[in-house]
Amino acid sequence: DYVLENSKGKGKNAVNRYTSSNTKDFLKRIQELEEKKKHVLEDFGRKIFEKFSTNYIQYKKLVNLTAKLDVLASLAQFSCNIAVCCVPKIFKMAKTPGECFIKLKNSVHPLMNSMETFIPNTIDFGQSNPNFVLFEGPNMGGKSTLMRQIALLSVLAQIGSLVPCEEMSMTLVDRIFTRLGASDNIMQNQSTFLVELHETALILKHCTFSSL
Repeated sequence: DYVLENSKGKGKNAVNRYTSSNTKDFLKRIQELEEKKKHVLEDFGRKIFEKFSTNYIQYKKLVNLTAKLDVLASLAQFSCNIAVCCVPKIFKMAKTPGECFIKLKNSVHPLMNSMETFIPNTIDFGQSNPNFVLFEGPNMGGKSTLMRQIALLSVLAQIGSLVPCEEMSMTLVDRIFTRLGASDNIMQNQSTFLVELHETALILKHCTFSSL
């Protein structure tokens, strides 16, 4: 038999709640099981953390090896999927400004694996060529893409990966700086141009002749 436990609202919005000894017993059992489940999970978590703390050195080695394997597998998969690739030639970090250089022949962006849909770029600056290159062109002309492309290929080359170009040689770089996009800072009364100047000044302050 069900008993009216309480009633809420009036008229059409009235809601009546009926209970019985069976439903009360069932609800009590559910609450007890939920509480038991909570204690079991907490105890299980404590045991896991205790084992992790005890074997921290072994876990750390395992995680490091797994991370290295993941990186190597990713680089191998990347090398298999690019249309054109080469082994980059890496030279020691330059000791004087005139020794720095980077040369790319028919290079493409790492995210593009087709020479048909992406126009390859040849870059050669440093040493006997100027150390400063100015990219200019219309909006959506590929200036930012080319800058990202050079930076990404430099990173890939220095971590030991194949690179998507016919030939590549470069001296090691200590840092890569970039200034892309346009945004102002209204709260500090800084226009887009002023923000760009501040970020460019920060680059000039911290870069060396070995920076890209």
